[in-house]
Amino acid sequence: MNMAKVLIMGRPNVGKSTLINRLLGIKAAITLDKPGVTRDLNEFLVTHKQTSFLLVDSGGVFAEKNDAFEFQSDVESLVQTAIYDMSKIVFVVDAQQGVLPADNNIAKLLREHVPEKIVFVANKADNDVLEQHVSEFCKLGLGEPLPVSSIQGRGIDRMMDHLVVGFKNSDSQLNLIKKRFKVGLVGRPNVGKSSLLNAIIDSDHSIVNTKSGTTRDAIHVFFKQDDTVFELIDTAGLRKVSKMKDNIEFYSSVRSNRSIEQSDVVVMLIDAERGFCNQDKKIIHSIIDAGKSMILFVNKADLLETDQTKKDFKHILESEMHQLKNYPIQFGSALTKKGVPELLRQVPGMFVSVKDRIKTKVLNDFNQDVIRRFPPPAKYGKQLKIYYLTQVELLPPTFVCFVNQKRYLTEDYKRFLEKRIRAYLGGFFGHTIRLFFKGHRQEDS
Repeated sequence: MNMAKVLIMGRPNVGKSTLINRLLGIKAAITLDKPGVTRDLNEFLVTHKQTSFLLVDSGGVFAEKNDAFEFQSDVESLVQTAIYDMSKIVFVVDAQQGVLPADNNIAKLLREHVPEKIVFVANKADNDVLEQHVSEFCKLGLGEPLPVSSIQGRGIDRMMDHLVVGFKNSDSQLNLIKKRFKVGLVGRPNVGKSSLLNAIIDSDHSIVNTKSGTTRDAIHVFFKQDDTVFELIDTAGLRKVSKMKDNIEFYSSVRSNRSIEQSDVVVMLIDAERGFCNQDKKIIHSIIDAGKSMILFVNKADLLETDQTKKDFKHILESEMHQLKNYPIQFGSALTKKGVPELLRQVPGMFVSVKDRIKTKVLNDFNQDVIRRFPPPAKYGKQLKIYYLTQVELLPPTFVCFVNQKRYLTEDYKRFLEKRIRAYLGGFFGHTIRLFFKGHRQEDS
């Protein structure tokens, strides 16, 4: 993709995530007064006065020794590599704390390698007095910074005007991005989500570590494959609430669930080495309950030695959760990249089949055929009558059946109807179907 990229860079806790949240107008990045909350490179689409670009949030770099946190060296390696791929770099300092040694280290790195890309910003300049004192940062050799306040919004518009100078977008490129597919990568901790993200984009974009919990925020990355743009969302691993250790992990879990809601399709990762567990089932249930389209990716499939072993593994998945027969199951390896290119190629085709609403006549023909051949069983001595059904939503495919009384419906017959809808109408493989029933009487609807 040729769209301009802007990296937000600075030492820990100068307000980078707060600045991004201000620019986006939403709380997209976790903000807590604790170093090391942001660990990976996170991309967001930003538009300012009809100019669009990708804003990249980075972890804090060159932390003081007493501020150093786990994965600090990994974060710094990611950021120092990324600066060469950026159109511009917003170097953020703290107007309230003044110049610290870490600021000097970052300024030196930028002066020596990418001096032409720097937009120098002093954040937390929350009043006139603080604005007047930003000149002390001139000693960093980058001139006087633009004073801004992420919390109050002071100076933000001026900074953005300065930032977008020289950026251009073609209409075709913007249209591609606007039509992008949002793909969430979901699974329990340490199942290989970040490794899969890196394998898809062929870059070390997210920190990969054998310890679970490396990814804390939901990481957004824009990626183009075969003339299709994807927004990949690498989420924090979802674990039981009782096992969450701190506020950051709790907020990460909340953000992961929100990312599922935002996704067009969710890639649910299963670890072939560790097998299919109850936590996997709970996550899958949450995806289905959210009405999301889903692809299952069995990671580390290179450990399953034969095709028969893979068939056996697939049989285990489908026998333990019968719903999985309605979703694609792909085997691959984030480490060797086998099966990775084919993963996203499935996505556009999944949505072609559900882009049009099913005509009422087709649904009426289906209803008459099913009721004639498979009438509903009696309940309370009465039989359910289905008068007609209609499709009320495209995604998730949602149908409303108008019946005599809802209380005559059995759960078994509801599941049966969903199966018949899939078999009779087709085109719903990979999609969650929602089926509602509305009775004649108002209290029964």
